[in-house]
Amino acid sequence: MKRLLCLLVSAALTACLTACGGAPPLKERLIVEGIAVDEAAEGEEEGFALTVQAYAPSSENTTHNRYQLFRATGKTVYEALRTIDQNTGRESFFADTQVILFSAAVLERGLWPNLDFFMRSSEMGNNVCLAMTKGKAADLLTVEGQGDRMPAGVLADMLHYGKSKVERFSGEMMTVGARLTVPYADLTLPLLAVERQGEGRRAVLAGVTCFIDDRPAFVLNGQMTWAYNWIRGYADERAFVLPFRGELCALRFQRIQAAIESAVEEGRPRFTLRLKAGCNVSETAAFQAVTLENLPEFETALAKKMEQTVEQTLQTVFLQQHCDVFDLGRSLIQQHPAYFQTLSSWRQTIPLCTVQCEAEVSVKRAGQLDVNRR
Repeated sequence: MKRLLCLLVSAALTACLTACGGAPPLKERLIVEGIAVDEAAEGEEEGFALTVQAYAPSSENTTHNRYQLFRATGKTVYEALRTIDQNTGRESFFADTQVILFSAAVLERGLWPNLDFFMRSSEMGNNVCLAMTKGKAADLLTVEGQGDRMPAGVLADMLHYGKSKVERFSGEMMTVGARLTVPYADLTLPLLAVERQGEGRRAVLAGVTCFIDDRPAFVLNGQMTWAYNWIRGYADERAFVLPFRGELCALRFQRIQAAIESAVEEGRPRFTLRLKAGCNVSETAAFQAVTLENLPEFETALAKKMEQTVEQTLQTVFLQQHCDVFDLGRSLIQQHPAYFQTLSSWRQTIPLCTVQCEAEVSVKRAGQLDVNRR
């Protein structure tokens, strides 16, 4: 009896181990690395034009991995994808997908209807980069690669690790999905474009798109992206230029500490943004303009510039456009939950708010100047 029981248990376990045997083999998979969603062209069936960049392994005759592009149209993204699967005879596989690009024309219909299919996919990773594009999104999937890195990989590297880190702009799918579901925060997406570079083409960050609800509203310009990064506590890797004593001093921020304090005065929210910044001044600028004697003056001038930039950005984006990509509403609900519950609409309350910024700057290095001697 004991032996029979053991045989039955072994048979049951063996059956469980073969549960994934129905999965298609790898050669029957279409390994998707990048996806571009555009509007269907004139003359095509009204709906979406979906372009996927799929992995094509290197062979004995090629030194680098290659890629293939497949395109189909459909009334929905799902329908277009199924058409690609039928045309290729392979099943799309999204575990290696790195970027999803949407044209501005597509997002005018709303981000959520276009994103819903991808968020429901069990294969799609939460850290997939999302971006809006100028012109056709499919054009970004044909930019120059780098060695074994295909266009989708180049875009993902740029957004994750390059000068336009996607974390600053809430461009990862998990972050975007979370911000779409809360009534007190708006989202941003990187805006990408194709730029000519000699005989080739490269992808560039053309701005940061702010959304109201799930539709693009406007694009942050250069100064506004600085303020956005500071408020979010990111030390931008770009060179910041500050006029000082008749010179243009270039500097780079090494750290940014940001805190949002909220208060309620006479039934109106008031926000104070406190910034602490550490930076290095370039050697050329330091040699010409910055000395130990005027270093405190330089730090004060930079702090004032940061305050002005942040307050002007908040005035335009937050108070005038009623767009909260800075998490001020989140700060209010955390620090004053009872007051927030009395509001019928956070967006309608935004014009009643007041904002100010207080910045403190410390120069860590100024060329060959020993700032520790002051």
